Amino acid sequence: MKNYFKLFLCAGLTLTLGTAMAQNYNLELRSTLSFPGQTLANICGYTQDGREYALLGASKGMIIVDITNPDMPQQIVQIPGPDNLWKEIKTYDHYAYVTSEGGQGLQIVDLSNLPNSTLNSHFYTGDGVIQGGMDKIHALHIDVKKGYLYTFGGDLFQGGAKILDLNTDPYNPSYVGKYDQLGYVHDGFAENDTLYAAHIYTGILAVVDMADKSNPKVLGTATTPGHFTHNAWLLDDHKHILTTDEEFASFVTAFDISNPEDIQELDRISTTRDGVNSIGHNTHVRNDWAITSWYTDGVTIVDAHRPDNLVEVA
Repeated sequence: MKNYFKLFLCAGLTLTLGTAMAQNYNLELRSTLSFPGQTLANICGYTQDGREYALLGASKGMIIVDITNPDMPQQIVQIPGPDNLWKEIKTYDHYAYVTSEGGQGLQIVDLSNLPNSTLNSHFYTGDGVIQGGMDKIHALHIDVKKGYLYTFGGDLFQGGAKILDLNTDPYNPSYVGKYDQLGYVHDGFAENDTLYAAHIYTGILAVVDMADKSNPKVLGTATTPGHFTHNAWLLDDHKHILTTDEEFASFVTAFDISNPEDIQELDRISTTRDGVNSIGHNTHVRNDWAITSWYTDGVTIVDAHRPDNLVEVA
């Protein structure tokens, strides 16, 4: 049985194409697009009306590319944003949410008019007690089941997580709470009112009960191997999670989180080509296949169906 992935890879920040292309296996490069004078930091997939799109975190604003035909990707539009190296994108319903450390807050783009290039957008900088205070944001994740958006990093609350309610009006979210008990949160994964927070500077993964947004409860923590926890992504069984450390000779690491008070490491894996100098960036999971970007080793796909025996397959 063959498994197919449609991957649109950002080059520049986390990939060195010369290295990645020279050592491909079980992945086929179908096409490329170039964006002169810009860097790319993040990517998000989006589907609407039978078409597939790649939303790219370009330094001068989000770029939308139609990848319905992977051999002939077509740029549709670039939505201007702060000129900044780092951008992160997630979607909810027919909206895209774009973060940046360049200021101006959280950019919200209405995608409903695709494939037309005229799209409405605006910036949210906070409401209520944080009115105007949410300027810089490093990353985000959306608890789609519960309808809450979590932002990470920035200056507000020492870089802790800020939570926005999307249920009433996704285009105009409202602030409902924060999580900052353990300090700066670099990235995280949120699902079903539970936050899995990557505390990069203390090197820990925290599991947090967010049912009461005004009173988060830390259920447990674990130290990741590189002590520089960059991101985390839950596996399909909700009992295991993968993490990355943004350090030399780093790993994708699997943890058993079925008992948050006693989190256990099960296995760890680096790349098969340059284990000494490899720096892991982000891992994302689809159907228990872990897709991970590396600074010099391109992208890898790891079979995580057995989290105690991680195996690189592409």
